[in-house]
Amino acid sequence: MTSEEAQPSPTSHRLPTVSASQALQKLHARGARTVSTGITQLDKVLSPLSLPGHDVSGGYTRGKVTEVFGPSGVGKTAFG
Repeated sequence: MTSEEAQPSPTSHRLPTVSASQALQKLHARGARTVSTGITQLDKVLSPLSLPGHDVSGGYTRGKVTEVFGPSGVGKTAFG
């Protein structure tokens, strides 16, 4: 066995290349998926479908940036 046969192809372990537009289309096609904070009221506020009278499970939306800010000592670090 030669050294070339022992080594796997450099592309055999890589994910297929996807254009940004294809990735964005797939994201929109699947709909917004969320990650729960573990706090029901906060999940409802963060939910992309947060409407009065709707029982929506929500939380942080995957693929989006959520900034948590506030004065010193209010508990921001508890989210991390």
